[in-house]
Amino acid sequence: MKQNQLFISDQLFTENVRVGNVLSDAAHRERANYIDHLGSFPTFRPLDETEVKDRIERISGIEFSVPPIPDVDKYPDIDSVQIIAYHRLVRYRDLVDNILGGKNRFWSVYRTPMWAQDYMDYQLTEQASLRRRSQFT
Repeated sequence: MKQNQLFISDQLFTENVRVGNVLSDAAHRERANYIDHLGSFPTFRPLDETEVKDRIERISGIEFSVPPIPDVDKYPDIDSVQIIAYHRLVRYRDLVDNILGGKNRFWSVYRTPMWAQDYMDYQLTEQASLRRRSQFT
């Protein structure tokens, strides 16, 4: 993704390596993929529907100058993972909107996945919304 010209300068996306002080969410993701770390997972407590909606709404309002890339040294960095995931979903949706516009029937039907309809409105704070609009135009 980071090699694509549309994302090469986007701080929301990182290289899939961790070199020196350069953080990448790949290292955090790799740590979760190995069974020898299963004992260090926190107890799983699923959120109820209201908590999920509240968390997504809170995340959509977070403004940052530097994206909080998940850090393997802070594993599990759940807050950063969720913030980055939401912002990347919004960024991807905006990108496809810009490329396809409103004329692609497939995209107009599936632009909001059924699993997300009751939870996400793909909104960011006003300042972030203005930046993201100008990024792909």
